[in-house]
Amino acid sequence: VASFSAEIRLQEIALQGVAGTGNDYAFALEAINKATKDVAIPTSVLTREFTKLQASVQGAGGNVQDTDKTFRAIVASIRATGGSIEDVRSALTATAQVFSKGKVSAEELRQQIGERLPGAFTLFAESIGKTPAELDKALEKGEVSLQDFMKFVELLLDRYEKDAKKIASGPEAAGDRLKVVLENLKKTTGPILADIGASFQTFAAEAATAIDNLIKDLGKLGRKMEEKFGGKLLDNAIRNVIIQES
Repeated sequence: VASFSAEIRLQEIALQGVAGTGNDYAFALEAINKATKDVAIPTSVLTREFTKLQASVQGAGGNVQDTDKTFRAIVASIRATGGSIEDVRSALTATAQVFSKGKVSAEELRQQIGERLPGAFTLFAESIGKTPAELDKALEKGEVSLQDFMKFVELLLDRYEKDAKKIASGPEAAGDRLKVVLENLKKTTGPILADIGASFQTFAAEAATAIDNLIKDLGKLGRKMEEKFGGKLLDNAIRNVIIQES
């Protein structure tokens, strides 16, 4: 529990670093907590992915509200179409790459996002008022912008957000909800146990260091005795001890 609490704290520090202002950081935390409840995916997963996406969106000139909207759209659409947590991670990674590049490429849309979200290519074309063939040509020319991607995001939210919430609250997702609750419990109790965990780790490190030093000192002593008395004398002494013990 203490280790988990430390991991979550590190993730929150990273999020704070890319969020910008204190208000944006508070907004991001609230957005992550809401997403956790809405789609029954653990906070530890969503915090890490939100942080990476926020860094890319901010680098492209966007704000934390853009990140939240994009994040909710991708997570909800993958969740609503039966995707796994790993599918969510992969799709969000591809989305972060879109913002990092400053434009949409066929690789992210057809493969990385499309393989996790059925019909993504057709939906994207619909969102910007093009046919799939027209979108294909636009992608080849590098003419599909981040503004176009945000239209795709709006369509995903409109189409999938309600369904994702229904799925997450249904009996089929009971196991996922249990994971979320147990993780929240660890997150709550973590700060209480963190000092105890740190004390155990400090003690273990000091004990290991002491044992290491003792072994080194014994090694030095053995070499000095061998230098002083010679190997044969030591061999005879050891042999006598074995005989006596026998």
